[in-house]
Amino acid sequence: MKSTELPLLAVSCYQVKLRAKESARLPVYLGSTIRGAFGHALKDTVCIVNHRECNRCIVADRCSYPYLFETAVNNSDKETHQDLPHPFVLAPPLKTGAKAGDYQSFLPDEEMIFDLILMGNAIDYLPYIVYSISKMAEKGFGLRVRNSFRLCEVVCLDSFPVKSIYDRDTEQLSTPDKFKTLAELVAIRESLIPKTNIDKLTLKFLSPTRIRLGGKLQNNLSFSILVKNLVRRISLLAQSHNKTIWQSDISLNKFAEDVQTKINKLKWWDFERFSNRQRTSMKLGGFVGEIEYQSPAIAEFLPLLLAGEILHIGGSTSFGLGKYQVNF
Repeated sequence: MKSTELPLLAVSCYQVKLRAKESARLPVYLGSTIRGAFGHALKDTVCIVNHRECNRCIVADRCSYPYLFETAVNNSDKETHQDLPHPFVLAPPLKTGAKAGDYQSFLPDEEMIFDLILMGNAIDYLPYIVYSISKMAEKGFGLRVRNSFRLCEVVCLDSFPVKSIYDRDTEQLSTPDKFKTLAELVAIRESLIPKTNIDKLTLKFLSPTRIRLGGKLQNNLSFSILVKNLVRRISLLAQSHNKTIWQSDISLNKFAEDVQTKINKLKWWDFERFSNRQRTSMKLGGFVGEIEYQSPAIAEFLPLLLAGEILHIGGSTSFGLGKYQVNF
C-alpha cells in the first residue's frame, strides 16, 4: 500500500496551550474533562434557539455543534446502531506511570497542553472551535470547584516548521491558506523513517484504547483486527466528513493474518468519566503499553499504520483515546 492510496481526507493538527490562573486538581487523564467542557462552551457559543434541542432546530444542518457532537447514525449501520466517527480528536497526554484514579495538580501559570485534530468539514469551523476553547478555559474545569485557565497559544503542527496561529494579546487567529490531506501528512511522516528493510515494528499505545470484537472489549490486539479497525475508521471518516468512498486493497486483510505478534506488553487501564446525560460516573478503560509485530510484508501496512497514528483508533477517540506511536 502507498500513502497516495489513502482517501482524499483533509486533516489538520494543532497543539493547544492553556495556562492555569489558579491552583487546580484535576483527573490524571483529562480527555473526557476537556471534551465535556468544550462541548458546553461550543454550544453556548453557537446555539441561537431558546429550546437548545438540536433534533428540532431549524438551523441544525448548518450549525457546528450538531455536526461535531451529534453525528448522525450511518444509514448502512442502523441495525447495529453504529454512530459515525466524530470529525475531531482532543488528545491530552497520559503521564507515564499514571494510575487509574490518580489526580494531577496544576500550579498558577502552569501549562495544560493537548492536541486538537480536525478532519474534513470540521476544519472550516476552526475559528468557532478556538473561540470556544478560550471560553472553556475561562469557565474552568471541575464538577464542584471550577478551576480557571486561559488560552495562551494554538500551534499548527502541519506547517514545517510549526507555526503559532493564535495571538493571545490580540485574540486574533490566522488560519493556514491550504490544509493537507491524510496522504500528504503520512508521506511527510514516512520521509522521516530511515530507508531500511522493515520486517518488524512496535506500536506504543499512549492512551487507553478500546477495541471491540463481537461487542466485547478486547485486552489483546491481533494485527488483523488492528488493520480491520483502521480501515473501517478511515473509510467512515472519509465517507461521512469528506464525501469520499474509499476501500483498501482487499489483499491487505489476507496479508494481515500472516503478521505475527512477537512481544505483547499491553495492560488494561481504567478511568472514570462523569456523564452529563446520565448524571453519573462511568468507567471508560482500554489497553495501554507496547506490542511488537513481525512479518516480511509488514512494510506494506506502513501508510495505514501511520494514518492511524494521526487519527487514533477504536472507541471514544474524541476523548483522545486510541492514541499510539509507531516505533522501529
